[in-house]
Amino acid sequence: MVSRVAEKYRVSKIVPWLGIFFLAVLFFSLVMFFVQDTKVRRKVFFFPQYRSSKVSGESRNLPVRESMEENIELLIQEILLGPVDVTHVHIFPEGTSLRSVLLRDAQLYIDLSVDAILGRKKSELGFEESVEVLKRTVSYNYPSIDSFLVTIDGELPGTLLPE
Repeated sequence: MVSRVAEKYRVSKIVPWLGIFFLAVLFFSLVMFFVQDTKVRRKVFFFPQYRSSKVSGESRNLPVRESMEENIELLIQEILLGPVDVTHVHIFPEGTSLRSVLLRDAQLYIDLSVDAILGRKKSELGFEESVEVLKRTVSYNYPSIDSFLVTIDGELPGTLLPE
């Protein structure tokens, strides 16, 4: 059949095979797209406005992970990346990284790098206010969390400075 089509339209015999191959790849891609379970959920992020202490929200779609702890970890990593809206600024200084997230019985433990305190900030918020904005974002998206404990390099922020 392919040779008959190639002779009729005076094209190389490979061209019809390429068309069949392209259609097969397209069909396979469509099947994989509809079969694959890629769920995303809209999450709201709160960020301070530029040169202000006011906080407002922006939303993003995040992929759904297997556990709630992994979903919260992804949410916090996105918060640390910063806002998309140019009228907002980072909650914590750029370079702050998430060291660990642990969720146990509706209690969330978040450990941030020391850059959260020592880095150069662009917002008017102090450290405690930044932590409150972080808690607000997580609480808004995951209302089942009862309590938070935020540490810096494994230490409570009040115990970092020598007396």
